[in-house]
Amino acid sequence: MFNNDINRRQFILRQAKTLLGVSTISPLLSNQLLANTAAKAKAQNVIHLFMDGGMSHIDTFDLKLDNKTVQGPVTGIKTSETGLKITDKLPRLAKHMNKFAQIRSMHHTQGNHEPALYYMYTGFEHEPGVIVHPSLGAWVSKLGTKSNPNLPIYVRSGSLAGHPANGFFEVQDAPLPISSPTAGLQNSKHPEWMTKSKFQKNLSFAQKMDKEFLSNYNSKQVRAYSDLYKDAIAMMSSKDLEAFDINKEPEKIKKLYGDETFSQGCLLARKLVEKGVRFVEVDLGGWDSHTDNHKQVTARCKILDEGLNALMTDLENRGLLETTLVVISTEFGRSPNIDEYAGRGHNPLGFTTLMAGAGINGGAIYGKTDNTGREAVDKHTSSLDFNATIAWALGLDMNKLFLPFAGGQKFSVIGKDTGTKGRPITEIFS
Repeated sequence: MFNNDINRRQFILRQAKTLLGVSTISPLLSNQLLANTAAKAKAQNVIHLFMDGGMSHIDTFDLKLDNKTVQGPVTGIKTSETGLKITDKLPRLAKHMNKFAQIRSMHHTQGNHEPALYYMYTGFEHEPGVIVHPSLGAWVSKLGTKSNPNLPIYVRSGSLAGHPANGFFEVQDAPLPISSPTAGLQNSKHPEWMTKSKFQKNLSFAQKMDKEFLSNYNSKQVRAYSDLYKDAIAMMSSKDLEAFDINKEPEKIKKLYGDETFSQGCLLARKLVEKGVRFVEVDLGGWDSHTDNHKQVTARCKILDEGLNALMTDLENRGLLETTLVVISTEFGRSPNIDEYAGRGHNPLGFTTLMAGAGINGGAIYGKTDNTGREAVDKHTSSLDFNATIAWALGLDMNKLFLPFAGGQKFSVIGKDTGTKGRPITEIFS
């Protein structure tokens, strides 16, 4: 599938070396040249669905049907992509697999949940007490532009507990958390007794009170809180606030998505990107299958199948899939070994993520694991590569550096100013 594309890129790189009069080209320049030869970035928005707990790639997308000892009682079913099989526990999603590219060579060294989550969200290893790196959504907030001036760039359906959020960026780049998709955005309306004139009077008084403080402490962080306050006031008075209310959707749409919290989070995500929110995260937990793996994965797949089928169908029907990048990721995969508790342990050495929409070459498979699913053995992909791919799809400036504190290293969305950089996987785009 990639041979012609890769040969074309290799030819361009050879020509570039000849024209520039050099024998080698740096990895960063190579990435830029490769990116420039690919189709222009089409993604305007991202819906990032995170499978919290460590989704078993072996039991979902990277099946090992020829190795019954590893595979267990999972059966593969045909999909809309010729020759591709996924677990029989995802029958509705199977109809959409011709829209998804799979990255089957994800890997890292973080075998515990917290550091692995951090690594996948940020691209960097956790350094407790040293620095907190921004999540990818915070990078989108920092480097991107607002599509809707009245709504935030970055929204998260789920808790912020253990989440890196804005990291060393200002508070305005943190995700707006929505604890319950059905409850929507809380505390966003004036109480009945607060008239518009009274609110404006109180606001004017508060601004006078803050004036001296702001003049004495005119720092980036203080200005960020002030800007966040202004944005919140603008959002409160905007009609686009209705984007947070999924209860106003037609019954047909609500029935399509169903009653699970994850599915309702997917519906909220669709409403938000439709109104111009650029990065939305939705979590589906419960994938930590140390006990009775097959039963637990089956239960999680049922929820994923309903929500993701609804999301893909809805986005496609509304013409939003062409500009919305749908991402499925997790902190690590599961071990090929089934232990005495019928469970699978953590496995960061090889696992699968998926992308669809916004120019993705549907049906593409990038990289692979060995015949047991334990290790990535081809086209090894790091979290920085993964995040660089999303950043590239959004057209962000991947080389812009930020200095979190004086005397420290500078960081970009694809790595530190020194050392290995992430490479966008442009091969999975058409």
